[in-house]
Amino acid sequence: MIYENEIVIGTAGHVDHGKSSIIKALTGTDPDNLKEEKIRGLSIQPGFGWTILPSGKKISIVDLPGHERFIKNMIIGAAGIDLVLLVISAEEGVMPQTLEHCSVLKSFGIEEAIIIISKEDLVEKDWLDYIKEEIKETLKKNNYFTNSPIITVSIKHPSSIENIKVIIDTKIKTLSLKKQIDSPIIPIDRVFQVKGFGTVVAGKLSNKKIQNGEQLELLPQKLSVRVRNIEVHGNQVEIANPGNRVAINLVNNESINILKGNLLAYPEKVQPSFAFDAYLKCEINFKRSIKHNHKVTVFIKTDETEGIIRILGNKTIEPGEYGWVQIKTNRKITPISGDKFLVRDSENNLGSGIILIPHGKRYKKNEIKTIIKKLKMLHSENYYELLKDQMEMIAFSTIEELSISNSLNYEIVEEQIKKLCSDEKIIPISFNKKVNFISKNKLKILQKQINEIINLYHIKFPYRNGIPLEECRKSTNLNFECFQILIRNMELKSLLKISNAIISLPKHKSHLNSNQMNEAKKFVKILKQYNYTPPTNIKISKEILIYLTNEKIITKITDDIYYEKKLADDLIEKILDLGKINNEITISSVRNKFGTSRKYTLAILEYMDGQNLTKRIGDIRYIR
Repeated sequence: MIYENEIVIGTAGHVDHGKSSIIKALTGTDPDNLKEEKIRGLSIQPGFGWTILPSGKKISIVDLPGHERFIKNMIIGAAGIDLVLLVISAEEGVMPQTLEHCSVLKSFGIEEAIIIISKEDLVEKDWLDYIKEEIKETLKKNNYFTNSPIITVSIKHPSSIENIKVIIDTKIKTLSLKKQIDSPIIPIDRVFQVKGFGTVVAGKLSNKKIQNGEQLELLPQKLSVRVRNIEVHGNQVEIANPGNRVAINLVNNESINILKGNLLAYPEKVQPSFAFDAYLKCEINFKRSIKHNHKVTVFIKTDETEGIIRILGNKTIEPGEYGWVQIKTNRKITPISGDKFLVRDSENNLGSGIILIPHGKRYKKNEIKTIIKKLKMLHSENYYELLKDQMEMIAFSTIEELSISNSLNYEIVEEQIKKLCSDEKIIPISFNKKVNFISKNKLKILQKQINEIINLYHIKFPYRNGIPLEECRKSTNLNFECFQILIRNMELKSLLKISNAIISLPKHKSHLNSNQMNEAKKFVKILKQYNYTPPTNIKISKEILIYLTNEKIITKITDDIYYEKKLADDLIEKILDLGKINNEITISSVRNKFGTSRKYTLAILEYMDGQNLTKRIGDIRYIR
C-alpha cells in the first residue's frame, strides 16, 4: 500500500480549551492516551491521530500539550506540523498560553491556521460574537494568523465537526512544502519497544519517500540502520511518502540507544555539527536584549539541547530586532539548512530563527563581514548573487559541490547555475566525465597566472623545453584536479603545450646563447670521436646538458656518461641484435663484441633495462 503526500495538522491552545475533545471528535481516537494524562485531565505529551477529509485525503493530527509546565513538549510537537487548528474557548477567550503557543508556531514558520472557537454551546450568542471580535483584535495586535478563518464549534454538534474537515480540505490546497535536501528526513519524536519486533521509532517523514529494506543513518550517532517495517495510520505499508507520520521498525547488528530528538536520513546526507550560523529574531515580548554568549536551550525539530549564542558583528539583539548569529551547542546535533529553531531560557521564549549554514566554524574578525554578507543572501534566498560571488572566489566546482558547500538543495543550485551560464557570468568545462563551472573572470585570471608562470620559467631556463607540471601547479596553489581542468582546457584552446608532463607556451623553443652553443658543439664533437667510450671528465654546464638531451642531440645514460644520440641508438640496436643471435645478453658478450670496459658496458645495459628494452634475471638479460 502506498500513501500520497499528506499534511500534518496540529491543535494548539490554552489548557482545557477543548483541543483533545476536538481531535477525538475528528479522528475517533483519544489523544490523551497516557495514564497520567487521564488522571490529570490534560495533555502532557503530543497525542496523535488521523482522519479522512471529504475529498478522501488522509491527514495526521497532533494534539499539542496546552499546560505551561509542558511547553517544551509542545515546542517539540509543533516542529512537525504544517497547519494549526488554534483552539480558543468561547468561555475564556485568548489566554496567556494561547499567545505563547502562537509565538512558538510562528517561530517554526507555521503561518497557516484555522481559528476554532470551541464550546459555543456553553455561551450566549452575544457573548460568542464579542469573543469572536476580541480574538480577531488580539491576534491582529500580536500579528498572529491575521488572515486565518475563524469558526465556532461544539463537539455536541456533528455538523460543526464536519465543517472543520471541509475548511481543512480547502486550506491544505494552498499549502506548499519545500524540499530541503535530497534525502528523506525523519525527526524522531517517539521511541518504544514492541515485543517480537524490537525498536520502533515514530516521526513525520519529509523530503523523500522511504521503503522497506532501505538503509538509513541514525544521527547524530552516525549508525547504519535498516528499515524492517513501516506503518502509516495503523497499516503496514511497503512505501511511505513525504508528509506521512510513520512508525518504523529499525534493525541494527548491534545494540544502539535511540533517543527522541535523533534523526533518520540517507547515509552521509546530513552531517552532525556542534555549531550552526543563523538568522535570529529576538521575541518582541522578551523584556531584555539577547547578549553575546547568551546561554539558551535550543529547539530544532524534535531535538532539544543547551547552547550559547555568539552574535556576529554586534554585541546584542534588542526585542523585536534581528541579528546574525552562530549557535554553539554542548553536544552534536543534526542541523539542516532551512530548519527553523527556537531559543528559550528557563521561563521565556527569547527568539527564533532559520539555520542558514549548518556547520559553522570559529570566524576571525576579518571574516565576519564576509560571512554576514553570505548569511544575508542565504536568508533572502538571493542564491543567484550568492553563487556568482562564490564563483569569483573559487576555481572549479560542480553543482554537487556547490550544493554541499552552501547547504542548498541540488535543484536550487542547478537552476541558478543555468541562469549564470545563460547570462555568461560562468562557463561549463567538461573534464573526466564531470561538468565543472568557473566564472569567466576567474578563468581569465587563472589563465593569465599560468601564462606568467610559464613565461617566467622560459626566461629563467631558456634551454629547457618547459616547466614540469607539478612545479607549475605548486606555483598556483590550485589542487591537483582544478589544475588539471585548467591546463587541459588551455591546451584545447592552444594557449599552451603539454608533452611528457612538461608545459610550455606555444611559441617557445628551447635555445642556448652563442657561447653556450659553441661549447655544446665542441662537446658533441668529442663524444663522436670517442665512439662507445666517451670521456666522463669533461667540464660542461648543466644547462647545456639539459638542452642537448631535450633536443635529442645526446642521450643521457648515467649522471656522468653521455653518448651522441646516433651513436647511442646504434650501440643499443647492435646489442639487441647480439641478443637475438645468442638468445641472451651478458656483460662479457657485450664487452667482447664492442671492446667497452665493464663501466660502460654495465651503464648501457642498465639504461636498456630502464627503457624496458631488456629484462635482467641474475647476471643474464633477455630482450623484452
